[in-house]
Amino acid sequence: RSFNEWGQSIVLQLLERYSPADEEEVFDILNILDERLKHANTSVVMSAINLFIRLTSELPGLLEDVFERIRVPMVSVLRSGTPELVFTCLHHVQLLLLRQPRLLDNDYKTFFCRFNDPAYVKYKRLELMTEIASPGNAHSIVDEISAYATDVGMEMARRSVRALGKIALKLDAVSDYCMGKLLSLFTLDMDYVTSETLAVMQ
Repeated sequence: RSFNEWGQSIVLQLLERYSPADEEEVFDILNILDERLKHANTSVVMSAINLFIRLTSELPGLLEDVFERIRVPMVSVLRSGTPELVFTCLHHVQLLLLRQPRLLDNDYKTFFCRFNDPAYVKYKRLELMTEIASPGNAHSIVDEISAYATDVGMEMARRSVRALGKIALKLDAVSDYCMGKLLSLFTLDMDYVTSETLAVMQ
């Protein structure tokens, strides 16, 4: 606490090299770190998240609790960060989803694109929406992605159509719904959307 935010971030990064002697020491460190997850500085928060994951990587019984503890800070960064921070955080989230696929099922709206997101952030958000789609949230995600298919950006529109196809293949429960959305895209008078939709439906 006596360090400023950048000093704290460096200390947290240095701690990643430290190996605790036993589980009790791991718990002590995690309890101290808990406060850093609520810090105003994103660098401190992300460093604390990385340290949380590293310290518990050999303790599978703790992983679920750890993921729940870091979920809220990650969602906060995704909602309030600059495009560069959001993009970095989205990559972190993608790696976390490999270990805990249902971690952010209820926070799916966090991944919806904002009108002022740069293209590279929109593409990553779209990719993650496809990954987190589940029977409980797929209808809302499909509705959102369908709106992106009318995007003035040709590449975003094409990626959105492909994302609808991926969700239809991934989740039987919403495949008919996705097909309905894809068929509705033929009414748009946009050649690149029509051609992409035909390719996806083959």
